[in-house]
Order: sequence, then C-alpha cells, then structure tokens
Amino acid sequence: MKRMIILIFLLISSMSASSTATSDEIKFEEQDKVIYHEIVGKLLSIAHYDKNEIIVKVAKEFLGTKYVAGTLEIVPEQLSISLQRTDCILFVESCLAMTLQLSNYNKTKEIPTFEEYCDIIRSMRYRNGIVDGYSSRIHYTSEWILQNEKAGILQEYTSKIGNPAPQLFSFMSAHPESYKQLKDNPEETRKIKEVEQRLNRETKIYTISASQIGNYSQEINDGDIICFVSTVKGLDISHVGIAYHDNGKLTFIHASSKAGKVIIEPSSLIEYTKKRHLRLLHII
Repeated sequence: MKRMIILIFLLISSMSASSTATSDEIKFEEQDKVIYHEIVGKLLSIAHYDKNEIIVKVAKEFLGTKYVAGTLEIVPEQLSISLQRTDCILFVESCLAMTLQLSNYNKTKEIPTFEEYCDIIRSMRYRNGIVDGYSSRIHYTSEWILQNEKAGILQEYTSKIGNPAPQLFSFMSAHPESYKQLKDNPEETRKIKEVEQRLNRETKIYTISASQIGNYSQEINDGDIICFVSTVKGLDISHVGIAYHDNGKLTFIHASSKAGKVIIEPSSLIEYTKKRHLRLLHII
C-alpha cells in the first residue's frame, strides 16, 4: 500500500512539474518542484515518526546542496522558493515546512503538494503570512521565532535553562546602505525601524553560553533548532542549524558558508560555538 501511495505521489509530481515556473506571487524553478517531490515522496514512509526525527531525515536529503548567500534577495519582493541552493535560515525553514507536511500526512493521508509547501513557507517567512514589500518579510530571526511560536510550530526552551541576555534590534535601519532594498528608500527603512522598535519593547531573550552546553547536552535533542547569537551590535542571530548526534557526538546539520554547501558539521557543537551564545528551539 505504501509503495502504491509513493507511485501515485511521483505521478502527480511529474504532471505538476510541467506547469509554469513563475507567477506574480511565487518565484521558483521547475527543478525546485522536482526536488520537493523527490524528497517528500521518498519520506512518506516515515511520516509516522516524531517530528524531530522527521526533520533530521529531511535535512539529510539536502546534504551537498549549494550554499548561496542572499538567496531570497530579489526585487520586487515576492515569495521565492529555492531548493537547489540555500542559505542557513532558508535551509532550516525548508526542512521545517516539509516536516510539518509529512506529519500532517500521517494524520490525514492527504498527499502533500508543492502549493501547500509554498503556503507554509509564506506563513513562516512573512509577517502574518502576507507578502507586502521588503519590510513585510521577517528579517530578524527573533521575530521569526515569535511568529512560529504563536502559530504553535516551535517553542523556544532557552528560557528554562539559560540566562537573560540584553538584545537591541537596530542593525538594518542603522545600515540601510547594506541592503539594496533599503538603500535610497527611506520609507522602507522607516518600516524596518518600526519593527525593530517593537522587538525592542516586546522581546525578552535568554541564551546559554558555550561553557554551558556540556551541562545541558541531554536537553538538546536531534532535530532541535540551534540559533547562534550574533556578536554584531543590533543584530540578534548570525547562523542557524539543526541539532544532530553524529555517532554520539552532539553537532548539527547546516548550510555552511565555509564549506559552501549543506553539511553535517564535523566539529562538535561545543567546539564550533567557542565563545558564542546559543538559543534553542523545539518543534511542537
């Protein structure tokens, strides 16, 4: 029966892959659709697994995918889907969306679709799921966390084991020249600044240090999302990955700019983190 479902899924994918690759609302390439159907079709058989187990399986399917910084930076702003190339947050977001679809398939037995995947990405990436210019996209990972906590997708547990950490949000509005969408665009910069001011009022952040990781390694499960706190003034998170125990060693899977692709990090989480601080998320 499972084999028959997978065959039907692949048939649907081959039919849908011939459709138009771009629209007014979504930008993608046909190969993105093919990759989506290959991964989700292959993993339908593990849809009954725990979500943390599923996301690790999904993440491994992306190993070797090319790292490209600024993958989403297109003008004018529109929902962009990229599975052939990725950056760190896009990688985690893609894995999380597929995990949610597979978990839902286990309950409903309704075959996941690429269109539904796009809808999930939109709901996670844009404020209230609405695409309305560059400032409507969630740029600070802290806000991405808050929105997905509110949606019942994620839960940050650093507050249970970490310490309060001061954090001000200001980098983007203070450096508009670093963003082509903000450069010479004071109105869009103003909107970004309003977001930063709201986050400064509403966000309370906890972190754990590298020296604490060993004490709490039992709390970090495979599939948890690891956020590396930035040391840049006004910026909250510099990198993200998916926790993974590799032959007993706690490390993570991530889109590495250094390696130029998605990898299982060869260093342990403690070695990689060094003097940085972490925030930790669990999939609900």
